[in-house]
Amino acid sequence: MADKSKSDFNNFLQSEYNSVAQAHFNTNQSISSFFNYYILILSISITGGSAIANFYLKQQSTPSFATLAWFTSIGLIVIALIGLALLGYISNLRFDTILYARSVNGIRKFFFDQKQLDPDQEQYIRALPKSTSFPRFNEKTYFLFVVIVFSILDSCSLIAGIFLLHSLKGHLLFETATNDMLFWGIAFIVSHFILYILLARHRENSYIKSFCIGVDIDGVLNDHCTSFCDTFNRLHNATLAPLQIKQIPVHDCKDLNVTKEQEAEVFHTIDYWTNLSTFSDTAKALNTLRNNIGCKIHIFTSRPWPQYSELPEDKTAEYKKEWVGKSIAILTRAWLKKNNITFDKITIEKSITIKQSRIPFVSNVGRFFLRMHFFNENRFTVAANKRYRYFIEDDISKAIKLSHLCEVVFLMDQPYNRDTGYLPKNIIRIYKLSDALHRIRDYMF
Repeated sequence: MADKSKSDFNNFLQSEYNSVAQAHFNTNQSISSFFNYYILILSISITGGSAIANFYLKQQSTPSFATLAWFTSIGLIVIALIGLALLGYISNLRFDTILYARSVNGIRKFFFDQKQLDPDQEQYIRALPKSTSFPRFNEKTYFLFVVIVFSILDSCSLIAGIFLLHSLKGHLLFETATNDMLFWGIAFIVSHFILYILLARHRENSYIKSFCIGVDIDGVLNDHCTSFCDTFNRLHNATLAPLQIKQIPVHDCKDLNVTKEQEAEVFHTIDYWTNLSTFSDTAKALNTLRNNIGCKIHIFTSRPWPQYSELPEDKTAEYKKEWVGKSIAILTRAWLKKNNITFDKITIEKSITIKQSRIPFVSNVGRFFLRMHFFNENRFTVAANKRYRYFIEDDISKAIKLSHLCEVVFLMDQPYNRDTGYLPKNIIRIYKLSDALHRIRDYMF
């Protein structure tokens, strides 16, 4: 069975190799076709524009000819701008070919490593690389020459258009000095290089392999089970222990006899949120990820509190008074600052109901659409839109959903996520945050 599975995988990689190689060839052909047509169109436009400008300057042309010259000048400027956009498109086609080449390199590495050749023998027969990070997207010795050609030709078209407009100053209220034409020409050349560099950087850093990491707070950055038990025991004179919490929410643990109202009392206690205990390596691991490795840390937490309807009626007024002037967002940020936890962005997930999103003249269906697309930002929508590569989570159901959106999901070990059964292969259980740090460092470098 194992041999058949291995053979199937090898066949899949060989088929993938052929498909990627064909896609690489087709993309290169598309780049050549686009470039050839662009050169033809631009050459005709510049030649025609120059001829019209020369004729207009030497002859006293009619107003109708001046109108033709005016449209020609605008056309040359528009073509220059289209050329800049076309460079962006062709650059992305080239980046696709590089991505295909990297994929082929990875497949090549798999088969060479599987064969276990002697290093000297391998170097003798292998001429192409095995690295999935080569070639680089920013090709200074290859595609940069295409950028140079685009920048020069597009700038010539722009300058020709501006010059033609300048020659029409007797008919139009438009006058441009030679220095201005040079300025716009040079600026347009520079814009081509800036566009190419930005697109290459995007492909290298965030197109597929994003440097953003999603991190949950409760159960990942803090030991919320211990803090919950401490607060619960103090409020209800109980002896609840963290290892007894086999399920979240706690009132679903039938053998603990914790009611929904008792659980809500803990989450409405301000001291619980301000004194949540952290794991020993939390701040250091996150700071290393952010400052040394260069990752962007996006923190998420689902804290829909306060919810006074969950409390016993006789205690609602007391807790309302405790929350005056406070909010879960303020308490969360204060806790992060108190524990020296640095981050780039924080999202406090709190679903907005149709009743809460009071937008006048909008139907219930419209409110639902707006809520889903604008108000209900959560870890799943953000991970999908931003293409997060890694996420650190403690909730098993959320981890499974995130495993379809991220390359790797690190599951922080907790008593309530140990009885999991089957887990996707890209969910990795960790026991402290530094475990994720070491793996991410190995994956990225």
